[in-house]
Amino acid sequence: MLRLRHLSLNGFLSHKNTDLSFEDASYIIVGSNASGKTSILRGIFFALFGEDIVFGRRNLLNLVNRGKSSSEVSLSFLAGGKRYSIVRKITPKGTQSVKLLKNGKTLAVGTRVCENILKKELGLEPGIFRNTVYVPQGELVTFLEGTPGVRRQILNRLFGLEEIAKKHETIKAFVKRIEIEFSRFEFQIQQLESLQKKIVILEEEIGELQRRIVEEEKRTEEMKSFLSRQQLLLRSFEEKKNRVKAVEKEKRIYQEQIQKVIREIEKKRNRLAVIDEEEKKLPVLQENVKLLPVLKEIEDRVSRLKLLVERKKNFEEERKRLELLNRELAKKKERLNAVEKELYKTTLELKEKENVYREKVNTYESLKLLKSKYESLKEKFFHLQEEIKKREIKLKKLHRADAEKIKEGILEIEKQLSVVEKRIAETESLIKMHIERLEKLKNDNIGECPICGSKLSPEKVKTLVMESSSFVETHKNSLKSLKEKLRDLKFKKKEEEEKLKEALLSARERENLEKELDVLKREMDAVKKEIAALNFSRETFESVEKEVELTKEAVLSLKTVLSSLNGEISRLKPEISRIEKELEAFDSSRLAENIKAVEEEMAELKNSISQLKAEFRITVSSGRELRKLIEELEEDRRKIEKIKAYLESRPEVEQEIERLSEELKTLKERLKDCERRIKDIGYDEREHETVKKVVEESEKNVADALRLLNQKKGTLEEKKETLQSIKKDVEELSRVKERLKVLKSAYDVLKQVETGFHPATGFVTELRRQLLPEIANICKTIFAEFNFDFSEITISEDLTVNFGIPGQGTVTLDQLSGGQKVAFALALRFALARKFMSKFELLILDEPTIHLDDERKRELADILLGLKGKIPQMIVVTHDPELEVAGDKIIRVERTAAGSAIKLSEGE
Repeated sequence: MLRLRHLSLNGFLSHKNTDLSFEDASYIIVGSNASGKTSILRGIFFALFGEDIVFGRRNLLNLVNRGKSSSEVSLSFLAGGKRYSIVRKITPKGTQSVKLLKNGKTLAVGTRVCENILKKELGLEPGIFRNTVYVPQGELVTFLEGTPGVRRQILNRLFGLEEIAKKHETIKAFVKRIEIEFSRFEFQIQQLESLQKKIVILEEEIGELQRRIVEEEKRTEEMKSFLSRQQLLLRSFEEKKNRVKAVEKEKRIYQEQIQKVIREIEKKRNRLAVIDEEEKKLPVLQENVKLLPVLKEIEDRVSRLKLLVERKKNFEEERKRLELLNRELAKKKERLNAVEKELYKTTLELKEKENVYREKVNTYESLKLLKSKYESLKEKFFHLQEEIKKREIKLKKLHRADAEKIKEGILEIEKQLSVVEKRIAETESLIKMHIERLEKLKNDNIGECPICGSKLSPEKVKTLVMESSSFVETHKNSLKSLKEKLRDLKFKKKEEEEKLKEALLSARERENLEKELDVLKREMDAVKKEIAALNFSRETFESVEKEVELTKEAVLSLKTVLSSLNGEISRLKPEISRIEKELEAFDSSRLAENIKAVEEEMAELKNSISQLKAEFRITVSSGRELRKLIEELEEDRRKIEKIKAYLESRPEVEQEIERLSEELKTLKERLKDCERRIKDIGYDEREHETVKKVVEESEKNVADALRLLNQKKGTLEEKKETLQSIKKDVEELSRVKERLKVLKSAYDVLKQVETGFHPATGFVTELRRQLLPEIANICKTIFAEFNFDFSEITISEDLTVNFGIPGQGTVTLDQLSGGQKVAFALALRFALARKFMSKFELLILDEPTIHLDDERKRELADILLGLKGKIPQMIVVTHDPELEVAGDKIIRVERTAAGSAIKLSEGE
């Protein structure tokens, strides 16, 4: 077991920086509600096991102090004669880091490694620690007063048997899954029987199908034999038909050649007639073409005249171009002088504007910096205003509640609870006494009063029975009302405690908001003063900004004009140079001479053309008429040449006609020979068609038979494949059947395990029965240390306890006094610790006085006082000062603005 030596809490819950040293002594930690007492115990538990005793490992960031982003808890303790230290940190991300030291040297680093060492080497497990060393708030006595089912659950937790119940649920779920599998397997077994029947049917169908296929194959072979004979006959007819076709083709060729020769003869005869007609036109055409050379000469001279006219026109164009260039040169030189003057003037104006622009930009930049600072301060001012408004609204919404008044109400409720509990105990005692009296009075052999011992007559017995019965009935109703009142008071107390918690949180939040408001308002006043000190005018800034823009635009405009002028000068100078060079290339005197020479040559040509027209009496007046006349005479010349060619070919045409006549006679003889050969072949077309139809029908029948045969063979293969597939399925289902037997065996075993793990009827019950007598014996020994003498203690599974009192029989837990109940609760804890742990050196009680009346509180204080020195180290957290008498050292915890603060003092 372990004994604590030092605890350090940094940023853990309400403890910002708390250090506590421990010795082998009894510590009473005292403080008001929400002062941070229980946080010390939560810090010890977190250091040891890396989880919260209330919420486990969920949301570890909830353990970090609100004013911190991370937390660190350090705990030193003695175990097995060695000093161990464990340091745990909660990071801003909610994860934890851990380091374990042994005698000042690092033993392990990392959550999993450290927790394994704590568990295996030191035997520290959170479950055992909760059930033995640590007693939670309200569980000291109340767990003995619940229903049997609730007490059994608590007993399971104390014995560490909760996991068995969870395992039972897991096994139960697995058994349910196996049962579902059974239903699936049953369906598969039904499928197996159906498939086996199907195999028998398929095998019969396959046998019948194979017999039919053999018959079909025999019939198909007979049809193929008949078809072969008919096909031979058909081929014979086809050969004759092909021979006839070949001769008929040859006959058609001869017929076509005869027609062709006849057409050629006719054509040649027509050509001779045309030659005769053309020969008559020849003299007239020859007379017409005599004028053709003269007309061509005139046309040549006209063409030369046209060329001279075009040349003269070009010379005239050159003269006009010379005049135009001279005018253009004068204009461009004049424009160049004007642009150069304007360029000088614009350059001076640009320099002046640039100086003005630089001055205005400097002014604008200084104002811009001032504006940036002004807007930043203004934005900060508005942000502060919004933050102040938000906090003022939040402050208004906070509920005001008088915490002291609520505390007084809780104390008043606790007093009422104490009174009601006392009345319930008294009423139950009286009812029990009267019930025992009734049982004794109903005994026929009774002769004296069970209470005072006086003699009783039958009438007196009857009267006493009626009185006791009436008393029991009346007080049972009263007891029921008292228990309802007790439940209402407990609920009301819980509500008031919640209200108190909310009130304290609200008060803390109100205080924080008021502080934040004060800081924000001071900061806003400072910002306001800074804004006033800047003396910034938005109108002045906008005016200067506008002037800068206008000046910038003027500068850019002048630069654009300057660039345009420079560009124009650059363009004008090359153009002037080009024009001057072009003018130098012109020779005006030579141009005039060329024009005069062309005019003289044109006059000579016109005169010669007129002489030719007069000499040959040619009346054409235009070039178009001349060309038309020449073309007509050229056509006549070509006709003459054609007629001459016709006349030369006449003998050849006459010889061709004679040759074609001989060829026609030969072709007619060959045509007669073809007709004789067709007759000799002896082909009958009707017989051929009949044989052809028989072959086609036979082929169709054979094809149909083969198709039907292939279908049956395909069906046979399909059925065989289906049979093989079904057989495989049957084999698989047979294996499933075997697996079902194995699964059934496993199911039977699991069912037995489920029954054994059942928390109410399984081996857990037997385990409790075996453990409880040992725990009862240890309790008896510990009770003796508390100066309570019981001859025997028996504990049942639902924590129903019977105590043997020497000379007085047995009493139940309900008949014990408040102090005896508290002593038994502690004894049970000590007994569990001795049973499950090697040594019992530490006891932690968290608010043990909750649900205890004043008398029980005093008795608990006496018991704790008696335990001093018997347990090496004891830590009790309480808000009741009455328990301070049991402490060697008193730790007082107070809640301040900075968090929880502690003061250590010596006990009485």
